[in-house]
Amino acid sequence: MFATKYPIDDIQGKKWPKLNDLCSGEKLGEVSYISKCFAEEKSIHHIEIKEQNVFLRGNYDLDPVIFYRVSEKLKEGIELAPLELTEFYELSPNKGLFIEISPDF
Repeated sequence: MFATKYPIDDIQGKKWPKLNDLCSGEKLGEVSYISKCFAEEKSIHHIEIKEQNVFLRGNYDLDPVIFYRVSEKLKEGIELAPLELTEFYELSPNKGLFIEISPDF
């Protein structure tokens, strides 16, 4: 299962990794949210947080994040595949933050 804070256009039409074969069937104590994302071959983040913290603000919130929602241990030697964000979101040509300030008079 996956989770995100940002809407994805045509979410049903996207190609998602298959997770059924990766899990061992052994339940974790807590659900984990793991994000391994990159855009244009550049790693953006590798985040692992617990369920109670996933929707709190974090320093990773400037970019869209897609989390794997993991409730079972992964099979021995298995790693989650990194997700290419440009397959789910349009990449902006802008870099950094843009702030517009207008006087209030």
